[in-house]
Amino acid sequence: MDDLKYQVFLILGKDGKFEEKTSEIDHYRVDAEGVHVRFRGSAKTFAYGAQRIAILRSPVQVPLDGIRVEIDGKVIGDVSGVLCFDNPAGTWWRIFASDSPANSFSTFPGPRVRILRDEAALAPRAAAILNYWRSIVEILGDDDPLAWPYGRLRSVHPESVLSRYLNAEPIVPSGFPAPRIFPFSSNLSQSDAVENALLYPISVIDGPPGTGKTQTILNVIANILGDADATVGVVSFNNAAVANVGEKLKEEGFGYIVASLGNKENKEAFFASRNEGTGDPDRPSTEIGPESNIQLMEVNARMRRLQVVDRDRALRRHELKAYLLEQRHFLEHLDRHQVPALADIPLLRRSSERILDFLADAEMAAYYDGPVGRVVRRIRGYFRYGRTGGMNPADTDVLLQLQRIYYEKRVDELAQQIAVAERTLSSANFARDREEQGQLSTAMFRNALRLRYADTEWVEYKADDYKHRFAQFSKAHPVILSTCHSLANSIGSGKLLDYLIIDEASQVNLLAAGLALASARNVIVVGDERQLPHIVDQTVAATPPYSAYDYVRHNILSSLLELYGNTLPRTMLREHYRCDPMIIEFCNKKFYGGQMIPFTTSSCTQPLLVMSTVAGNHMRHHREGGKSNQREVDVIQQEVIPQQFAGVSPDRIGVTAAYRRQVGKLGDALDNLDVDTVHKFQGRQKDIVIMSAVIDESKQGNIGTKFVDDAHLVNVAVSRAVERFVLVTNHGKLRRTRNLRDLVDYIEYRDPTATLKSDVISVFDLLYRDYSARLAPLAARLKRVTNYDSENIVWTVLQDLFAESPYSDFYAHNNVKLRHLVHSLDGLTVEERSYVRHGASLDFVVFNRTSNRVAFSIEVDGFLFHEDRPEQLLRDRRKDAICAARGLNLLRLPTTGSGEERLIRERFDNVIYDEDTASAN
Repeated sequence: MDDLKYQVFLILGKDGKFEEKTSEIDHYRVDAEGVHVRFRGSAKTFAYGAQRIAILRSPVQVPLDGIRVEIDGKVIGDVSGVLCFDNPAGTWWRIFASDSPANSFSTFPGPRVRILRDEAALAPRAAAILNYWRSIVEILGDDDPLAWPYGRLRSVHPESVLSRYLNAEPIVPSGFPAPRIFPFSSNLSQSDAVENALLYPISVIDGPPGTGKTQTILNVIANILGDADATVGVVSFNNAAVANVGEKLKEEGFGYIVASLGNKENKEAFFASRNEGTGDPDRPSTEIGPESNIQLMEVNARMRRLQVVDRDRALRRHELKAYLLEQRHFLEHLDRHQVPALADIPLLRRSSERILDFLADAEMAAYYDGPVGRVVRRIRGYFRYGRTGGMNPADTDVLLQLQRIYYEKRVDELAQQIAVAERTLSSANFARDREEQGQLSTAMFRNALRLRYADTEWVEYKADDYKHRFAQFSKAHPVILSTCHSLANSIGSGKLLDYLIIDEASQVNLLAAGLALASARNVIVVGDERQLPHIVDQTVAATPPYSAYDYVRHNILSSLLELYGNTLPRTMLREHYRCDPMIIEFCNKKFYGGQMIPFTTSSCTQPLLVMSTVAGNHMRHHREGGKSNQREVDVIQQEVIPQQFAGVSPDRIGVTAAYRRQVGKLGDALDNLDVDTVHKFQGRQKDIVIMSAVIDESKQGNIGTKFVDDAHLVNVAVSRAVERFVLVTNHGKLRRTRNLRDLVDYIEYRDPTATLKSDVISVFDLLYRDYSARLAPLAARLKRVTNYDSENIVWTVLQDLFAESPYSDFYAHNNVKLRHLVHSLDGLTVEERSYVRHGASLDFVVFNRTSNRVAFSIEVDGFLFHEDRPEQLLRDRRKDAICAARGLNLLRLPTTGSGEERLIRERFDNVIYDEDTASAN
């Protein structure tokens, strides 16, 4: 007879379904009577037409290239052959395992087997990327922890999110909107992030410091597990980075759903702890009815409306503090200029917006030509503003007093808006609805878990056998914690989790991320591109086939941002709950474009402090590497701690520096405090953080500027502090840095005791922004920002440059009054004083975004208006003299010239070079 390997014997069972009996048949013979079959220990004849036996012959051999075999949802490794039998009795598959004795086989009915065409690995694009990554693994060497996992990554599951990522497939909704649960509470940004995570196969959650990333992850997990069969992996670059998720779930009574896997030690600890228990944990048993869904939908809708009000209240509080601060500086400026008071007129009793309207109308008056236009404007002004007593806003004395009234009005209006929001939240019982949402969500989460565990029993697993029963194991422990490179080994080769959450994604390199993405169908990437990125060997010499997959330049977060751009489903968590508002506002303005909204209140009078060392170069560069500054160690030990934090519990204080050698010196001197590098502090927080800058104004200090002044590092260092942050630095306050210098300027601007030594003051940015918003509708009638095409060209060039990363630290205002930019008129000639008083302005002034200080100014000189008019040339010379005397760094751009963009860019670069000279050394 034919080799049984190439035949299948099907016998009709009692349930009417064919079962394979090949392994039980020793011999068979076919004659006129039928099929005579000798089983082991018995014999039987099956007559033709009885439909009780089917013999499948002539199978089709399936090529193994580019396929994987999945049986009952489990991918089988090391398959040496696949045969497909197909006839009216149905399709059957015979799978040969190369690692079994005598090349044995098993046979399965069609529905239990799925042949996966590994199209991702075979696609030229995906193959090129994988080959590039594997070449890097070879460079890293066999000792690298990525070497073994990449040796086992022979193919990419076509349903995995790695396949989608490598092939840059479009991100389209794969889920559907449904009532979401928030058992761990939530806000507007967090609920939006949860929605995106469940709707799209790839989504990103941007989590700036203190915005509740872990809480958001917990709510995502709770919603995923609403499906009784769903699984989710939480991974990061190391085990410590994901341990927080497991600890939080345990604290809330859900620890039993978590399997903390990863490396061998973690697995052994998890199973030892699990099996030491008395059996099945205390799982939920209370059933809830379908009416809970309706209740939850109603309370979610109410909560969203109230959360809008709550966020608006926090935003108004934040704005009020900013206006009060700017008002204080404005009043100091006003006192120095000794401006006479205004006569009592109706306009002074109007709203802040009406005062801005008046100023904007006066600004646009130059655009109305002829006597008729002036009469119309005067009549319209009377009805809009009432009697103005012939006020002339071109007189800067009048302008300054009107602006004083504007601040008063605006502060009062914001206070009233806050009060209205508080009454709304109180009358709607916001706290009660928040509690009800949490209780309902928790009940529904527990009910989902009840359904999951309804038909399961507690089973003991061991580290060396759980993967053989992973479907059963993951039913009991649907949340898998692991590192990226260990995930595939934690769940078993070829298996796919339903969801993957990558935490601290900015520190996860592409090779590690790729391994994790190969083990899941959907991914939620959680991170912050403004915090410290991953560290890779910059000398790795390999050229990526596509820039978005560059191992050296990208982590998984930045890679997705480049790959998908604006099509990437992305949510920024905006509500901040950790730091003192003054502390986080530096990070907010400097690094996050002002998008965060602080929900915290200040608990001390001086949350930010700069401590300077005495004159001298105290930094030392060590031959064996690294830098240290003993003088800063002494200042921290002998002045900062005893003078500022006497009696404060040591566990509330963290001391940090960029250099490990300095951390060592600090640790020796402060053995009872938590001392570590800034990199090690990422993801942590302390009530009080003291940072030693180390570098000084010496040549060696300047060489170290680029490392210490890194934007990611400064952001992390400052945002670790909950209540107070202290920068201990060189006596010169690091004037040749960018980010640290901006921090010092920010502190000095906000501290009432700080003295600004420059003759140029910081601009009143809120005033100018609000004024520009009122001016815009009028200017729009002329389809331009200013009255001259040349100025509009310069404005456009500036906006384009601000979009480039080297210049994103700056912004500009047009038509800035000179009187707003100088402390006083002292030292000016009579003619210069008169010139400034009567509305002299600069066409454009570029400011530092964080400190609001002037970077440089621009004048656009039209030929007819400047070179061909002697009286204007005289005014230009006065303006030049004032700018030179006050350090306003004036750039003149004649319209008869060319290359405006190049000239502006050069001026930008000169400013940045002066600020960041060390980077060029």
